Amino acid sequence: NSSEEIFDAGIGTRLDMENAVDYFIFLNITYAIDNTGKNLYTARYNQETPYFFVAWDLDGTFGNSWTGERLTDSNNILTNGLYERLISNPIFVAMLKERWAFLKSDVLSETTINSKFVDNYNFLKGNGVYERERMDETLPFNYSDTEIEYITSWNSSRRVFLDNYINGL
Repeated sequence: NSSEEIFDAGIGTRLDMENAVDYFIFLNITYAIDNTGKNLYTARYNQETPYFFVAWDLDGTFGNSWTGERLTDSNNILTNGLYERLISNPIFVAMLKERWAFLKSDVLSETTINSKFVDNYNFLKGNGVYERERMDETLPFNYSDTEIEYITSWNSSRRVFLDNYINGL
């Protein structure tokens, strides 16, 4: 509830800003729609250290809802009241742009993320996991090549949107 000047001057002592930048990117690259308020923990090591975010319950990510249904939209920024204030903070925005530029070229590149999905999908498929799951008619979803194509396509679209958003701040 403080003024913008007081908020900007003091937020770095109360919140681990590097972690806040990383969590914003994490939240948005995974599109964890259920993790902007609930399923988001704040913690600190002791009373002298700033708070940091800890993710929890990530079953609704990468284009799927927490129920496992496909999401049709990938063009929204996930935020909350704190992040709305941070996005107007020039220090946070500069940190966000720098970190995004670094991560998107390596660990969060389209190739890196999509290959993790494809490699794990192929491993499970090769071990007959999806074939065995199809035997259980009570399971709500059966995975197939269509599902992995959806996730990798969704991820590609999401990255383009995020890149434009972050670079446009």
